[in-house]
Amino acid sequence: DVCDNPNPGTVYEAKFSVQHCVSVAILIGKVGFDSFESEARKLTAPLNRKITLHCDEKFEQRYPEAWGAEIRAEMKDGNVIMAHRDHAKGDPDAPLSPTEMKEKAILLFSHAGIEEPLKWIEKILNIYNESSFSENDLYHLLDLKA
Repeated sequence: DVCDNPNPGTVYEAKFSVQHCVSVAILIGKVGFDSFESEARKLTAPLNRKITLHCDEKFEQRYPEAWGAEIRAEMKDGNVIMAHRDHAKGDPDAPLSPTEMKEKAILLFSHAGIEEPLKWIEKILNIYNESSFSENDLYHLLDLKA
């Protein structure tokens, strides 16, 4: 399975490695654009080897309509931490909150090199107030021809 790769050798492999993504989330606290580079893959390698995957029938039967998952982490002291999600965050059945959408948009705009991403997000959210799209700064940001 493409997602069961405890030793991803490339950025592409790391993006689809559940072990790598879980390790990044545990070690760094969030998964971002730089989470798949060589340095991040080296950081996660020891933890990746401790993560095993199991495809549960209850999730398999609902796929592709639902992209759920469950994680069970067994600690050294014997404690078990579990989390369950019926739908992937951001799917229609588990939408992002307005704050999460803005945070994601800021991340994407910043990664694309767009300066002042919050300014552009506010323009997008208020585009319905514009009298003409072609007169809007967003039109120029997109480099559209009249």
